[in-house]
Amino acid sequence: MKNRTKYIALISILAILLLIWLLLELNPEKTYRVPDIKAPTNITGIVIVKGTGEKIILTLTNGNWMLEPGDYFADVRDVNLMLEALKSFEITDLVSGGSLVNYNLDALNRIEVKAYDGSKEVMHIYIGKISATFKHTYVQFDDDANVYQAKKTFNEYFNKSFDGLISRNITEFDKDSLVQVRIKENGKEYLLSVMKSSSTNKNEISGEVRWKASWKRTLPDNARVNSFLQKITPLTADGLAPGKMGVKTPYLRLIELKTEKETVSMYIIRQENTRDKFYIVGVKGNPSLFKVSKDQGKNLMENIKEF
Repeated sequence: MKNRTKYIALISILAILLLIWLLLELNPEKTYRVPDIKAPTNITGIVIVKGTGEKIILTLTNGNWMLEPGDYFADVRDVNLMLEALKSFEITDLVSGGSLVNYNLDALNRIEVKAYDGSKEVMHIYIGKISATFKHTYVQFDDDANVYQAKKTFNEYFNKSFDGLISRNITEFDKDSLVQVRIKENGKEYLLSVMKSSSTNKNEISGEVRWKASWKRTLPDNARVNSFLQKITPLTADGLAPGKMGVKTPYLRLIELKTEKETVSMYIIRQENTRDKFYIVGVKGNPSLFKVSKDQGKNLMENIKEF
């Protein structure tokens, strides 16, 4: 009889525990499901809003990523890192509650990111800091108070200033792709052109592009021409200068580099009267003004008439 009473009591206790467990599990406030977020496959626009209020708009226009306001060219490497992070976005876990400040997801620290395919919004997330393991990034979604862990670390890709995202590339193609170089200064023009290959051309050196100059009857020093071109393309600026490039901006020298597919017009505007003596350079069609070093400026201003 006593054993029977013990069994009944034990079964009752187990039943009560089972009931409590079921109530907890079935309570919608106690259950969760990691959201099934579909990463976008095509992105043509990105809007970034920081807690500080800074807003950056990136738009894919005619094959180039442009920054607004101002229509500046964005650094392709930086944009590609953003695109890779958004297109491979994946939630791994729900994080337990706590102050959003602990995750840098409070209003003053979070980074809001919206991605678009045309006019359609394809992703909207808030990005916080990376996890202590350096393998995840804390994120939130619009209309969702939960904090989640996203795979990989990517907050640094979006935590950039407007100026930090502006491309510093002045010229990008290799000198061997050039077919013509036009230089204009002091009201005069000088033209360097690639000579057409000919099996009977005694001036052609095997395996080397040969140049001719418009300002002399004899051929220029080919080694000096190639050395000059090697120094000026590809060319990356040391930084950005205040102001914008305009159609009527005065300049010291125009260097027009032409390939079979495109032409880039580079303007050496002036040398600054500062300790570093750096040069200011602009490119046609690009509002940015670039800083290049004193030595690089001298390369751009080299006296080609001596070639």
